[in-house]
Amino acid sequence: GRINFSDLISFETQYKREDSDFHRLQERLGTGNSTETLTFKTYLYADKFLPSIWGVSLPFTFNYSTTNSTPKYFPYQPDVLTGGLENAPDEIKSLNKTVSLSSSFNKSARGKSWFVRNTFDRINLNYAIINKVNSSVTVKSDESINKDMGLSYNYNFSKENYFKPFKEESLFNRVFSSIPIVKNIVKPILNKIEDTKIYYTPEKITANMGISDDYQLKIMRLGLDATETTNINMNRTLNITQRIFDNFQSNYKLVIGSDIYREMDENNLSRLDLLSDLNPGVIENLSQTFTNTYIPEVFFWFKPTIRFNPSYTWTLGNPTNETQVSTIKNTTNFETKFDISPNEII
Repeated sequence: GRINFSDLISFETQYKREDSDFHRLQERLGTGNSTETLTFKTYLYADKFLPSIWGVSLPFTFNYSTTNSTPKYFPYQPDVLTGGLENAPDEIKSLNKTVSLSSSFNKSARGKSWFVRNTFDRINLNYAIINKVNSSVTVKSDESINKDMGLSYNYNFSKENYFKPFKEESLFNRVFSSIPIVKNIVKPILNKIEDTKIYYTPEKITANMGISDDYQLKIMRLGLDATETTNINMNRTLNITQRIFDNFQSNYKLVIGSDIYREMDENNLSRLDLLSDLNPGVIENLSQTFTNTYIPEVFFWFKPTIRFNPSYTWTLGNPTNETQVSTIKNTTNFETKFDISPNEII
């Protein structure tokens, strides 16, 4: 069921139970497991407490779910009934519990201040934390905590940031049109390219940063062997779109991946130490990609497409190796395509 309180908060609950002998019409037998699932979700739109003129979006989502899957018979005694969901011991059940909380922040309205309009108004934030606790016949406890944080910034430049160096009233045009001998040769060419635009700013810049913090503690039933795992990674991405001419566009993408936990472990640093020093951790991979597309109009019936896409990738080797090595890869792709319209030729 679902309950809504205006557009401020909503609750959603779902409960499902299936016995081990339950099966659908198209199935002959059941799964052999009794399953019970409970899901509870809450949506809170905290931005409703703020003035609407700010244009802030600040939703919170809370999820809670549990799943209990119990076999009809004991795993190692196939002729002994377990007693179902209520009476079976936890050691033979598959129990899963998940609790998560997520939120995001962004603004749709632009502020009056130039500084605010081009900084805070263009920033998007997101955060999510998920806690899972599982157990099964072979695993006594498997607990994990996953945290994800993201920050992005994008800026769209004006489409009017261009100039026409060959237009009729330009200095370039007037100089060459005033030379008698050169005039007859250059003037037809200038007339053809007088509407050419040269853009002096990028079209769009986008920057993203994401940090994932994962922790897991897994304990097996046999021998009580415990495995503890911690991973903290950061990924940074920069995208720049540059339109040089109307028919020539270039895209640049930079991706940097780093291992924060490795830096902490090797140098005995805390999260606060890394933050205060703005330390991004050990850089493990770096890639750069250029995508260039040029579509010249040679004739009105002949328009070729030329693409030139170089890329570079650097990857750090396995840190456990005695001799540290890296892998470098450099590739270049060149592609050309021609479109001819016979109807326009005729």
